[in-house]
Amino acid sequence: MNYEWIDKFKELLKKCWFTVPLLGFISSLILYFSRETSIPSIFIITLTAWLASDVVVVLFIRGGSGILQIPLFGNKAQPKGYGFLFFFITIFTVSIGINVLTDKIAFFLSNYLSDFLVDLGIGFFLSALVFLDLNAKFYTRE
Repeated sequence: MNYEWIDKFKELLKKCWFTVPLLGFISSLILYFSRETSIPSIFIITLTAWLASDVVVVLFIRGGSGILQIPLFGNKAQPKGYGFLFFFITIFTVSIGINVLTDKIAFFLSNYLSDFLVDLGIGFFLSALVFLDLNAKFYTRE
């Protein structure tokens, strides 16, 4: 048997121009075929809350090399306890806010726009957001 296609597929998976749309399409299929369950809402809420928490944490908490700063409290290094408290409160607050917002959006989309093209758009949009988060977190350097 010839398994060259597996090696070619592995090479394609190394390229973001292939993996981002692929996972967007797979996400779209999951959203579309699980429409009668709570999976789409859970998926959208979880992913959006994760991304929003990442953005908010980057905006409000800085640090590295054992130093944590909370810009709202100035540029001084903050104790680890304060950092944990602020980190936890930030993630908790953003998660609740995003949960309320995306729950309303998911309800609207599932009740009024039950079309595969909408699911395709949502899947590609979420996939692109995850890619941007990955890029900002691991590949962008100051």
